[in-house]
Amino acid sequence: MDGMPRSPSVENHADDKIINYIENDDKQFCDRCEKIINTLLPQTAVNDKWPIILKMRYVALKPLTDDVIMERVGYQSSQYYEAVKDALCAFAEWWPNYPGSLVVSKF
Repeated sequence: MDGMPRSPSVENHADDKIINYIENDDKQFCDRCEKIINTLLPQTAVNDKWPIILKMRYVALKPLTDDVIMERVGYQSSQYYEAVKDALCAFAEWWPNYPGSLVVSKF
């Protein structure tokens, strides 16, 4: 200690507000993704394996590799990658349209 007087510690409320906003925004994002994958997509998907593929590939705590997912859903490589593209497009169709919204195009 150098003996110099110090101002009392003060919390930075602006930082706290930003952190709370980000945490709430992240939770809303995750909730929206979950609702689409678990509720909306199964009701409208052409292929009932799309929600399963998206969950295993993107939502699982430890996402699985494409090879493992292919084996579990019983697809060959070309079938699998076509299903991934279609599932992502179907997911994007359910995504709410607002500034900064998700954009996916099928090539």
